[in-house]
Amino acid sequence: METAKKQDSFSENNVRDLTMHRLKKLLADIGEKEKFLPVVQISVNLIDTNPNQPRKFFDEETINSTADTIESAGDVEEPIKVTSRGRRFLLIDGERRLRAARKAGIERIACKIYFDLTDEEVLQKSIISNFCREPMSLIEQAFSFRNLMEKNGWSQARTAKETGVSQFTISNALKVFHLHEEIQTKLLYRKVDPLVALYLASYKKKTNQLFLLGRIEKFIKESETKVPAYKLVAKIREMGEEEGFELRRTKKGRKQKSAAWLKAAPVFRGLKKLEVDLGDFLKLSRTELAQLRKPSSSDILTVLKQVLESMEDTMDFLKG
Repeated sequence: METAKKQDSFSENNVRDLTMHRLKKLLADIGEKEKFLPVVQISVNLIDTNPNQPRKFFDEETINSTADTIESAGDVEEPIKVTSRGRRFLLIDGERRLRAARKAGIERIACKIYFDLTDEEVLQKSIISNFCREPMSLIEQAFSFRNLMEKNGWSQARTAKETGVSQFTISNALKVFHLHEEIQTKLLYRKVDPLVALYLASYKKKTNQLFLLGRIEKFIKESETKVPAYKLVAKIREMGEEEGFELRRTKKGRKQKSAAWLKAAPVFRGLKKLEVDLGDFLKLSRTELAQLRKPSSSDILTVLKQVLESMEDTMDFLKG
């Protein structure tokens, strides 16, 4: 009896593996770029959540509300995305819907399957999907971008190109790693405004950041009306100056030159060369040459007189 069961199990596994192989070959033959199947129903027990999921915080009220909707409808409105991992599946996008489905007690959930994606590809698709939905917190964005850059060896510019997110957004998000851990935690749970957090990151000492956050939280509590983020930043700047807190020095890149400057550059170079030649001709030192850049009327007359005298001397030399 046990042998028969094993044979049945073996034959079922073979059929499944053969079917998966044929489907993969079919998708490759028709040139499917993303290699995903039409929507299929998969047991919720066969789906593993992604340990590198960019979104770390899930609102329980939203999950409960979604669970009620799924329980009434019998399935999710929009399929979740998974990738194959042997005989199981790894979640790419839709953890909130998966949690809600499990809470609702349904056995199977609608899925789109992407075959054999690497961990890097899973992370990339997950970030893009999360950005298309409810925005992640600033700290979630930062960890997502850093993981993607480290796993692929990408620069900020390459990460922006691959994810479709602006380089400014990526650069801004990565500033949170200069923050005190307590402020990072508050960012995760949306208990501090991102604009306030980014400005606090500009202070060199993390203890100073924490001190200023405590002061600003007290200021918010004492305010009768809601204070806009930009006013809070101005208040933090004022407090930081009063305490004499040191700001972090930012690395400045090479200043971009305008099109007008590039067109005028040859003229500037010509004038500079003429200035040097004139200095050599008049036998002027660098200090004397620098004074000629902003000459007074008397300076101009003096120079002209020197030029004329030099020209007369040269003419006399040529005649003689």
